[in-house]
Amino acid sequence: MVHMDRVYTDVDFRSKPPALECQLFATEYYQSMQALIFAVEEINSDPELLPNISLGFQLFDTCMTIEGAAYGTLAMLSRGKEITPNYHCHNKAPLAGIIGDSGSTRSILMAQIFGLYRYPQISYFATNPILSDRNLFPSFFRTIPSDEFQMRGLAQLISYFGWTWVGLVANDNDYGQYGLQILMQEIINGGGCVAFAEKILTGRPNMNAPYLAHVIKMSNVKVVVMITSNTYFVELMEEMLRQNVTGITWIVSEALSTSNLLSKESIKSIVLGTVGFAIHRGKIPQFTEHLRSLSPSKNLNDLFLREYWEQIFSCKWPAKETGMENETMGACTGSEKLGNLLTEEYHRLSLNVYTAVYALAWALHHLQNCTPGTGPFQHGNCANISSFHPWQLLHYVNNVRFKTTDGSQVFFDAKGNPPPIYDIVSWRPSTKGTLEPAMVGFYDLNSPDGDTLTIDTTGITWNSNTQVPVSKCSQSCSPGSRKVIVPGKPPCCYECARCPQGQISNQTDAVECHPCSWDTWPNLQRTKCIPRMTEFLSYESPLGTSLAAIAILSSMGPLLILGVFKSYKQTPIVRANNYSLSCLLLLSLFLCFLCSLGFIGY
Repeated sequence: MVHMDRVYTDVDFRSKPPALECQLFATEYYQSMQALIFAVEEINSDPELLPNISLGFQLFDTCMTIEGAAYGTLAMLSRGKEITPNYHCHNKAPLAGIIGDSGSTRSILMAQIFGLYRYPQISYFATNPILSDRNLFPSFFRTIPSDEFQMRGLAQLISYFGWTWVGLVANDNDYGQYGLQILMQEIINGGGCVAFAEKILTGRPNMNAPYLAHVIKMSNVKVVVMITSNTYFVELMEEMLRQNVTGITWIVSEALSTSNLLSKESIKSIVLGTVGFAIHRGKIPQFTEHLRSLSPSKNLNDLFLREYWEQIFSCKWPAKETGMENETMGACTGSEKLGNLLTEEYHRLSLNVYTAVYALAWALHHLQNCTPGTGPFQHGNCANISSFHPWQLLHYVNNVRFKTTDGSQVFFDAKGNPPPIYDIVSWRPSTKGTLEPAMVGFYDLNSPDGDTLTIDTTGITWNSNTQVPVSKCSQSCSPGSRKVIVPGKPPCCYECARCPQGQISNQTDAVECHPCSWDTWPNLQRTKCIPRMTEFLSYESPLGTSLAAIAILSSMGPLLILGVFKSYKQTPIVRANNYSLSCLLLLSLFLCFLCSLGFIGY
């Protein structure tokens, strides 16, 4: 695929629909096509890999359409000008495998057909989790991780920055909707909430862009996750500018995160600070030099090079009919030099294509080097490199394992997926004044230290703010209060209630308050328990002194009478009053007066 869209025409159902016409040439997809050509030429010149065997290729531009993918699939099976699957009247080299397609929906269509014949199919950009189902797609592989891992990582990224109230916008195709379902569940499991989940109509993205912009404008979210490709995103951004919707931080998936369209000057103000997951980058030795060597005068058989030239140099080739130049753009001469424009040493999408070609090449190499009698097939047989069956090569692709030139291990798991690793990029101003993606972290599920998410927050330039944006449905409940769920609203849209008497909360957004122990009570803010204040009557205070004096003087009365009783205990009147009981009562009265002294002082 080199173009990203088709020309839409009205069909009246009274005449044959016009032939597929493509538009929106994508330079990154063209470079990935060149990566395939470069890999094939590199393998053919390598004496150690597939010696005495030359690889060939056939290219189809699907224009990001189902019909384009269907046509290319049937054409590859027919191997001729006429589409007649299962019928071969041409003596051609066997079809080893298929590299593509870039989109999940188109790859699903292709995999359903190629899977019937067990042709190995390796996609470099299809991420739908359903493609991991070996019962449905037995011969499908990919050099990009499944969205199952990416969505889990995006949810972890959202949780990392404390965003609990986000919006989701996704394509209405397999890629968008499967990713949307997984991401929504992961966000909810992580304690967050989804304000809205909307679809982009991929058939007519310009028609529902105003609606999507209005939904985002009317919501109070500050973070929106986009599971879409670049063309649909630009449509929405331009509509957002028309409706004056600003202050949104965009979190984007790998299909969009490194697209050159995000650097368009017209949407610069609104996409600044965009953060996204990107395909893991790597080096392809000599590939940049290969791209720099391209020239319309030398590569005459390249049908897309002239369009690539126009995109890279912002020029137009003179019209063939009139020879007139474009009035708004300069004329292309073909003598322009690519050297100053292509300086990137690392590659992403092109690396995936490059790796896919090498995976097929190594599988063919192992098939070629099979020793009869020890082969993997019945009775130890081997396949013939000149006339093998697709299922025979499929066995070797399943078990392929090799190292790329930069030392990375390449292999496929039982579901046809590569090791899951992503780069995290942020769009920030460059020295040229434009926006460019900068790597600020990575997400690696196989990280040896267990830290799957690593982010350098200092490398992120947030939109119109130097601090991490806050995206919450409700303001945080301060310590001393707790969250109260509002019936009929999401859990993230809560109210704050002060802790009841005798209870405290010492953290932000506390779910419940906790009672203090018996010897403590809450402070005024009800954020912590403090020891209870001991209040007592001091001997030094006037009241304490007075009460103590009264108690002591009053205790003298019973003591004095007790002395009298003791002195006259032999007299008839004392003996008549029960001497022992009277002494006990007087002593008790004496002690009762003195016991009040125990309540005075600390």
